Parts: sequence; C-alpha cells; structure tokens
Amino acid sequence: MGVARQYCARLGKRANGQVVVTGRYVDPYFAWHVNGQLYLPAEWCQDQERRRQSAIPDEVSFATKPEIALWLIDEAREGSVPFQIVVSDSAYGDNPSFLDGLEARKLCCVVRVACDFGVRRPEEVARAAQQALPPKKKAGRPREHPHPVHVAPLRRADAEVAAQPEESWQTVTWRMGSDGPLCKQFVAVRVHRAVGDTTGQEGWLIGERPLPGHEGERQFYWSDLPAATPVARLVELGHRGPGIERGYQDGKSHTGMGDYAARRWESFHRHLMIDFLALSWLALQRPRIENPVVTPEPQAVRSPDEPVFPLRARAL
Repeated sequence: MGVARQYCARLGKRANGQVVVTGRYVDPYFAWHVNGQLYLPAEWCQDQERRRQSAIPDEVSFATKPEIALWLIDEAREGSVPFQIVVSDSAYGDNPSFLDGLEARKLCCVVRVACDFGVRRPEEVARAAQQALPPKKKAGRPREHPHPVHVAPLRRADAEVAAQPEESWQTVTWRMGSDGPLCKQFVAVRVHRAVGDTTGQEGWLIGERPLPGHEGERQFYWSDLPAATPVARLVELGHRGPGIERGYQDGKSHTGMGDYAARRWESFHRHLMIDFLALSWLALQRPRIENPVVTPEPQAVRSPDEPVFPLRARAL
C-alpha cells in the first residue's frame, strides 16, 4: 500500500517503497514519537480498485508531505502536546506553504534550508516599499502581484551568508557528544524569507561552517524567532534534528519500523503506533548517567527567550 518509486531515506535514493510523515516531540536528549501518517502518492489516491483493496478511508485524499505535516501538528496541539517551536529538515523548510502554515498557526520554527533559499534584506525591502509608482499608461485590472519597483532584490542564502564579515562568525557549543563538545562556527543575520516577488516575514538566516582546520559541509537554517533570541539558542534548537534521525534508526534497527509490508490502511497505522509505543518504552529503560554534567532533567520548551539548555552527555 502506498508503494511507488520515490525518494527513500533509508536507502538514500529513489526506489520503490513507502514514505511516512511523522511528528515527534524533541527534548534536548530524545525524540519522543507522537503521531504519523502514510504518504499516498497521487496514483494511489486516484485508483479506486487499489483504495478498495487497501481499505483506504473515503475521507483520505491526496495531500503533499508538508500538508500532512501541518495536519500532524494540528493533531498534536489538539492532544495537548506542549510545544511552541517546530524543527524540520530542508524538505519542509524549503516549502513556502509549510512555513505559511506555521505562521498562520502562530508557531515559531527553526528549520534547515537549502543553499538557494530565497531571502531579502530588511533595509532593501523598506526602501523598495517607499518607491513611487510610475504613471499608468492605461486603465486596467488591479495588479495581482507587487509592482517591480516595490520588489527588493532576491538573494540566495549562501550568498547572503558569504557576504557577512569574518568578525560576525562566532563559535558555539550546543551539546556534549560521545567524543566531546559539539561545536562549530555560526553567523546569524536578520532577513525576510522570499519566493519570487513574494516577501515573507522577517526572521533569522543562520549559516553554519566547520571550525578552522576541520572538514565539513556548510549548512543553512531559517527561523522566525524574535530578534532578541541569542544565537546559541537558535543553534541548540536547530541541532535537535539529529535526535529525530536517531529515533528513525532505533525504530528500523530494533522494532522493525521499516520492515512491515502493510497491505491495509488501518493495519499499517496500527503497526506504526505499536512501534512508537515500544520505542518510547525502550527510551525509558535506558540507564541513567551516574555522574552527569548537570543534574536538571530536560524541560519542555516554553518560550523563545528560554536560556540555552545546560550541556550534558547523552545517555545511549
């Protein structure tokens, strides 16, 4: 059910397989499974015989992965899951509709984005908005898009980060890893996210690079947290993504999350929820650290100005 040739994260390439969109509550140490739904390609949604054989409910129609993700967020809020910030990879961070949906729900985010993520500088946006319109040559329908003189230059994320002075970069340590502190260099600049002639709200564009003398890829993040948010806080939130990936690896390694050949809609999601419960139980059985760096237990994220969580080795 839902099998199609599509990108499979487990294989790292396109192949025949199933794709599940999941929602997880991420504290500084673990990613707790909350909910999930199978992604149905359009050909599956339109094939009535396949729907009948797989017992796909009538109310289930085609939805993109970002649309499913927003639905899972709504379901988590209805279930009183205590969160105010959303973290995701670039598959969702690069999607304008997903970011618009978070803004409509008044949820802040720290999402990874691609190097060609579009941004505009606030001062150029303000200057363009004050430009006088040229005289009209003839009457016509009102404009559906802003006039070109009101559109500031569109820049790529990597170009904007590269334009920042060297002294703007700072070294940030966000967590203790198994081999020592995890730290890289970061720069954060206030920009507007933008697509084409559409300019979104102002937020943070964060650039990441390895320490001098070290190898590694450059990464980029977008966040709409307030301007007063410390860079270290942005970095700590943006790097909770690896905890989510570890959760996937645990499920595929220990509970057979990626090995169940489901043929019916209900049985697939029943198996998924059993996996989630088993993984949560296993996380609770992990031994506590005898001599932790700090003693406080992880707390839920309550506000954007919450201080950076104290460093502590992760219990494996």
